[in-house]
Amino acid sequence: METYYQRNRERISLQKKEYYRKHRDKKKKYYEEHRNEAKKWRIEHPEKIKMYRQRYAKKQKEYYEKWYKENGRNRTVRDLEKILEWRYEHPERVKIHDQLNRAVNSGKLERPEICPKCRRKTRIHAHHINYDHFMNFLWLCASCHKLEHAKKIGEHCN
Repeated sequence: METYYQRNRERISLQKKEYYRKHRDKKKKYYEEHRNEAKKWRIEHPEKIKMYRQRYAKKQKEYYEKWYKENGRNRTVRDLEKILEWRYEHPERVKIHDQLNRAVNSGKLERPEICPKCRRKTRIHAHHINYDHFMNFLWLCASCHKLEHAKKIGEHCN
């Protein structure tokens, strides 16, 4: 049975586009003002920004510790710290990963079930060739993904 949204997807999409087109200037002005205020506040309160980031990292660490304990994941707290550190050091890559995840979750991109390299049916990862654009990636299984990273490391050594 189709939902209302599924039956009327095209009409709703056109209405949204029309609404955003009509209100684009108003929204743009609002967001520019808001962005400027936020930048000003961040410049004036660097100690609060640092405190908020530390508090967020602590909450995230506690959440994952609890989740791993309940669900039996083998990642340690040290692994989580490395992940958080990597995310902090590479915000542009995190942004690209998030864009790709949004595209997959929204249905604009479909994640295949079979690895195009080895033809195994398993969970498929996205391997970014470079981070110029979120669409510069290959779908690979975990094994092929690791091999691809090993190739990159080998290229740097030569």
